[in-house]
Amino acid sequence: MDPLLGLPAVFVMAALGLNSVKITSGGQSRLVERLGKYDRQLQPGLSFVLPVVEKVVSHESLKERVLDIPPQQCITPRGQAPCPARWRSSASIGSAASRQ
Repeated sequence: MDPLLGLPAVFVMAALGLNSVKITSGGQSRLVERLGKYDRQLQPGLSFVLPVVEKVVSHESLKERVLDIPPQQCITPRGQAPCPARWRSSASIGSAASRQ
């Protein structure tokens, strides 16, 4: 058997092996789909996925985000107040899997 015939197979195996290792940094989350359906959530650290069967579909930050809401008119018992109300909200927005 010619050794050059096995060389492409070695490259394919190495590429699949490198694509199966996922490193998630702190404060981040990744969602994994297996055959197009939600399978699991990868936590910070080293994780492994099956290269052909599973796919990482989302890479989200778990940090708190500040939302600026535009000014709105105050509604009082006498009607609308002349001064606008300002709101500032902070929301912890996680992935859909963390809410299940």
